[in-house]
Amino acid sequence: SAAFMMGYSQLTNDGSINIQTGAVLVVEGDIINNDGSSMLIDGTVEAKGDFTNNNTTTAAIDAASGGLIKFNGSAAQVINGTEETTFHCDVEVDNALGLTLASVNETIEGDLTFTDGIVTLGAYNLTLGAATTVSRTSGHVDATGAGELIKKVSALGTYTAHIGDATNYTPVDYSFNSGTLGASPTIGAKVKATAHPNLPTSTDYISRYWSLSSNDITTFDCDLTFNFVAGDLT
Repeated sequence: SAAFMMGYSQLTNDGSINIQTGAVLVVEGDIINNDGSSMLIDGTVEAKGDFTNNNTTTAAIDAASGGLIKFNGSAAQVINGTEETTFHCDVEVDNALGLTLASVNETIEGDLTFTDGIVTLGAYNLTLGAATTVSRTSGHVDATGAGELIKKVSALGTYTAHIGDATNYTPVDYSFNSGTLGASPTIGAKVKATAHPNLPTSTDYISRYWSLSSNDITTFDCDLTFNFVAGDLT
């Protein structure tokens, strides 16, 4: 049966937490997963504080039936810890003050929803699963640091890298026409909100450039659309 649970302090997981379908767990403070713990989210977790994963045994948030973790705090939030987390549940960002990757790379295998707020990568990568879909009302990934937004690719098709800077949404659209996929194909993107250092002209240019990467995709042909904002144009 459905249940509703509300907490007003830090949640430290040293054992096993199972959020069943229909249940909602609201954590007003931080969530900390310690070594040897496990978390299964089939319902909803509303995370108001930071999320820390120090679990070397099972560094994953599991989901059997499409659960959700929603980052909707009233202050800026971070995902950190000593271990990368793989979120097999869906993830929603609904915090106008944003969410930052603070210490390790992170992976989302469920769907990602931007309701409000920006995910700042800094030096770390955010990898999206091959089946992950992204929807957005407001918000994107700030990929202006060393970290990339990486997408696993299971088939040739169209993809959007929902990236930008701390203010502007400047995505890249991919449309693959042909290519050969290997065992672990990915595409990656990041952006710099400044003019390219090798500009051939000082008259007409945009103050933005993108860096793209690919892995395990060979002999491919791909159309690319780079989206910038009016303020970028000189």
